[in-house]
Amino acid sequence: MLFFMPIFTSLHLDSFPHPKQNSPMSESFDGHAPESSKKKSRLNKKSLLSKLFVLGLVAALAVVAYLYLNTQKELARLSTAQGQTELAQKEIKEVTEKLGKLTLLPDEEPVIATVMDAQLLATQSAFYQNAENGDKLVVYPKAQKAYIYSPAKNIIVNAGPLVVDQDQNSRPVRFELRNGSGTPGAAATLKDKLEQQQQLVSALTDAANSNYTQTLVIPINPAIQPDQLTTFAESLGVDARVAAELPAGEATSEADILIIVGSSASDSQAGPPSTPPSQ
Repeated sequence: MLFFMPIFTSLHLDSFPHPKQNSPMSESFDGHAPESSKKKSRLNKKSLLSKLFVLGLVAALAVVAYLYLNTQKELARLSTAQGQTELAQKEIKEVTEKLGKLTLLPDEEPVIATVMDAQLLATQSAFYQNAENGDKLVVYPKAQKAYIYSPAKNIIVNAGPLVVDQDQNSRPVRFELRNGSGTPGAAATLKDKLEQQQQLVSALTDAANSNYTQTLVIPINPAIQPDQLTTFAESLGVDARVAAELPAGEATSEADILIIVGSSASDSQAGPPSTPPSQ
């Protein structure tokens, strides 16, 4: 019996002639291999992007969880008495640092409150007329001074001395001006000077009489003593003096200090008025 071994079993691939570069077989390889590689590359990119998205989402959730836990911890701390004290001290430091760049502040720790209803406060006191919600009321009890500071505008909205009522509540000193000179506008001139010094003028009217020659400074609030107003009266102008009582015929005032402008008052008064004492 004869066995025929396949003659190609001993042949190597190298023994076959290589296809030419421009042969049909070459064109077939060139046409299909790059397309498959591109598809594989796109799949790899999509897979990589998916993994990156998942990792980014996990990282974002971790950050949110961390911030949430820290916020809850901070809220719990601030709800304690110690936390409230720390928060108040931080606000005092921030506000006084900014306010201190605008004016010279007393050397004491103030009491700070936030204006929540400026419209209502303005109906109760002219001191709040230009205040807005969010402004800070900064009160220095010992120095008897008060400021309304606007953090949004970084300006002093109003400022003035305080007076302590009999119930121990502090508030700005209120002035009432009455024209007793017989010269129209004399009291308005003094009003402008006082407001330039950030004093609170709550009323501007005419006196019962128009024959006053001296400008009278009259303390209405019992917490203010006449002898405490001497320097202030001298700063108003020539021939101004302090009167312990209301002149005959003059009605009392709701202000703390009543000033009746006499004919001696003029624009030639030396210097701006000094700050009146608060008690």
